[in-house]
Amino acid sequence: MSHGAPLDVLRSEVMQAWGRWAAQRWPQKPDAVLCISAHWVTPQPMVGTTRSQELIYDFYGFPDELYRLQYPAPAATDTAGLLKQLPSPELQAKDRGWDHGVWVPLLGM
Repeated sequence: MSHGAPLDVLRSEVMQAWGRWAAQRWPQKPDAVLCISAHWVTPQPMVGTTRSQELIYDFYGFPDELYRLQYPAPAATDTAGLLKQLPSPELQAKDRGWDHGVWVPLLGM
């Protein structure tokens, strides 16, 4: 799922469309959502396992309202722990907030 533009979270029609799309695919609330973001650039793949997710506003020049948004969803640390156990040395835990590649679509879901 593409994250679209950060401004999409301020457009109710876009958020409603994402909400309908998610409800059709996942009629029951998921226990966890695995997000892969191209905005988290590291030399190797990483797994974020922090318990509370702060939003990263990795852009500039947008309305102030966008920078005040919060998304207080709990992190699925149990799921992140499972990912760390996969047979791949590239997966390492690292505390990091959610960039707009993650929180923009999650706000719509």
